[in-house]
Formats: sequence, structure tokens, C-alpha cells
Amino acid sequence: MPERYLVSFDTDRIKEYVFATEKLREIRGASRLLDSLNDEGEMQRFMASVGPNYESIFWGGGSGAVLAPSWEAAERLIEEVETLYRTETVTASISGACMPINVESDNFGEKMKAAGFRLRRAKDEKAARLLPGGEAFTQPCASCQRYPAMTVDTDDNAALCASCARKREKEKSRKREGKESRSFDDLNELGERSRPSGYIGFIQCDGNNMGDLLTSLPKSDSYKDLAKGLRTLIEESTSKLPTESHEVLLAGGDDLILVTTADIALDAAICIAQRIENQSPALLDRVGLSGSKCTVAVSVVLAHATFPIAAFRSLADQLLKNAKRKCAEEGYRTSVIDFMVVTSAGSSDIATMRDEVLTEKSFVFPHGERKIRLTKRPYVLPKLKSLIDYARRCKDIPQSHLQFLYEGLFHSQAEAIYRWGKVAGRVNDNNRKVMDEFYRDFGDGIGGLPPWQSNRDEVPEGVDAVTALGDLIEIYRFV
Repeated sequence: MPERYLVSFDTDRIKEYVFATEKLREIRGASRLLDSLNDEGEMQRFMASVGPNYESIFWGGGSGAVLAPSWEAAERLIEEVETLYRTETVTASISGACMPINVESDNFGEKMKAAGFRLRRAKDEKAARLLPGGEAFTQPCASCQRYPAMTVDTDDNAALCASCARKREKEKSRKREGKESRSFDDLNELGERSRPSGYIGFIQCDGNNMGDLLTSLPKSDSYKDLAKGLRTLIEESTSKLPTESHEVLLAGGDDLILVTTADIALDAAICIAQRIENQSPALLDRVGLSGSKCTVAVSVVLAHATFPIAAFRSLADQLLKNAKRKCAEEGYRTSVIDFMVVTSAGSSDIATMRDEVLTEKSFVFPHGERKIRLTKRPYVLPKLKSLIDYARRCKDIPQSHLQFLYEGLFHSQAEAIYRWGKVAGRVNDNNRKVMDEFYRDFGDGIGGLPPWQSNRDEVPEGVDAVTALGDLIEIYRFV
């Protein structure tokens, strides 16, 4: 049987490398450096310089897979690729692992999964190593504050470490070559274009069960086609967004991170998820997985442009986990989006914040032991689209009325019901119709007590009533 060696690669702590700094120039440069290192053509040429008879399965998104002719050739390639990463980036690294494989067998996907376990061990061994430190009293890098400064940028006299200097130089070289056409230099400029001014959206997207889809494929050719197709699908999912209102910060594998103006953030999240759902069936059909589609979990954080990138990431990660759990509950049949509006300093733990603020615990006048939730997040894709549509239709309702309704939610269940009726009696017929239709779609409809929903089929187990009214009013300014 023809035996070769499967070599699997994956970039270590890719987000830590890209987001080691708050500076947009360095974040851009880091992302572009990794894009260059993972370019299919570039890696083909690099492998040819290492030795003959390497066959590329795929490269991109921070990972790759290669067939090597021998164990020695596989080990040599791993060593050379790891050296390349360290040379080009200074602080980024990549891990590799190899195993024998019969290329004519019908279990290539399973072999890739097994190689992934070996790769995980290699990555864990690296994780225990200490980062390089600086000598006592050395000046820290002005950008990342993590490594000692080694050079000074002549543009702004910033003292930079070797890694950040390399990132910044990559950004400059792209501008010189005319490959970087973004018209904003920092997130504050992006926020100035937003409505309301000063706010931006931070979006994180992660594919559902992409690994399982790949594992199910028997042949290397179909695995290669699907891996490349999924990467292209994720990367091109933002192509319909206005160029001047967003920027992709990281596109790796089935992960996507971008920033947008606040007023398009939720629409952008929906557009990305919908595009992936709509275009994935044709891709899956080509590799023999007919009748399937790809779905994603998405998190959106809306906050002031001065909000730290590290804080954006932390909140987005937590929201993404919520969305992932909801995706699992839905059997991965639909994409799910969770979001948060940060308007002031608060808890960095979303679960704690929602338990303390968006439940009956925040009532001024609680009603005994009833369990109440003041949010229906996270939302499946169709429901969030509907919620945004209602938020837009509520633009004719005076903002003071909406604020009156919002404050009532935190007073008591009875007060919220009273205020709903009071506002419904004050607005015109068209706005009253919008309120009625909203409660029909997000409440109990006729016979219910708006804005509360207590239908057992719609309310989480152990909860007596929920409402989506607070969610609508929170996003009102951003749609």
C-alpha cells in the first residue's frame, strides 16, 4: 500500500499575536503578515525550496496540511516552517505534527482528525514555554507594552519591540504598494462615521461543526476542496459590506473578527451569517454532502470606540459561547447571534451581569418568587432580523415613550404592563399597530399581558416570564 506522511500545521495563539496591541496599524500588520505566511502560492514555493515531492492539501487561515514522502521529510518541513514563522514575525509561532497515512484509503477525514490530536499535544507542549523577557530597566514597547523596545519608528518616534516594528512595517509596505486602501487610521475615526457618533461594533464569527464536516470526507481531494471552499466562504462573507464602514481584523479558518460602524454592526452580522447559510449548500453538494448547510455563531459588542480592544475581545468571546450553546440547542439548523450594548462601565462577566441586572433581581418592587428574564438573547437568525425590523418601525414612536417603557421593565412586572398600556393609548394608530404586531411575534399575542411572554413553549425552563422589549430598545439607536 502506498504510504506517505500527513503533516498538519496550526498557528499558535493566533489571536494573542494579532491583538497583542491596541494599535490598529499593528493589528492590521499582524493580520497581513499571517495572510502572507498562509498564502497557498507562497507556501508551495517555500516547500519546493525545502525539498521535492511535497503535496499541499491546503494552506490558509493559520493552518495547513501537507503530504510528505517520508518521515524525515515531514520532520524537516515542520522545522523549516516553524523557523519561517519565527523569522518573519518574531513572536508568532506555528506547530506541526505528522503521522503515516495510506493515501488510497477511504478515511482521510478521520486521519486528519487523528493528526489534529497529535497537533494538540505539540501545541500544549509549546504553551508551557515562557515568553522572552527583557532586561531590567529596559524601555517597554510603546505599542504592546509586553516586549523590550528595540527600535524607534521615525514616523512618530515610537519605541517599538522587534515584533511590533515588523507588524508596522508590513502595514507601511502594503500602503506603499497600494494594497491598503482603508480611509481610517484608528478606531476613533471609524466611530466618527457611526450613528450614534463615537460608537463601533466588534463582531466575532465562528463556524458550527466545520471540523465534523471535514472529518466525514473519505478522500484527500474532497477534503482539499471543502477546506479551501469553507475558507473562501468565510473570507468573502463580508464582501457586501460598505468598505468605508468596516475592516476585517482576522480571518482564520472558520473564525472571523471585524470592526464596523455601530449603525451597521447588527446588519453586518446578519449579512455574514445569511451569506454563509445561503452559499454553503452548493459547496457541500460538490463534495458529496448534499442536503446540508453551514451555520455560524456570531457575537456583536457595541461600545464606544475608546473601549479597549482586549475588553471587546473578552465580551465577544463570552457572547460567542452563549451563541454556540443556542446553536447546539437548535441542532445547528440555524445561525445564532448574541449581542451586547456597552454604554457605561459594568461587569466584565456577562453571565453575572445578565443574572443580576436582566432578571427579577433588578426590580424595584419584586413579585415573590417569580423568575423573570428581561432579555431573550441570544437570537436565532430569523428572530433577530425581525427584532431589527421592529426597531426600525419604532422610529416614529417618541424616544421619551420608549425610555418610559424601558424604565418600567426594571420597576416590576405590573408597572411594565401599566406603562405598555399607557403608551399604547398615547401613540397614533400606526404606532399602536407596530406595538401590537411586536407583541404578537415576541409575546403571547391576543390574551397576553404585554410586554411579557409566559407561553411555556417559548419561555426557558424554570422561568415564569420573559420579554424582548428591552432588547428592542437597546438596539433602537444602532439600526
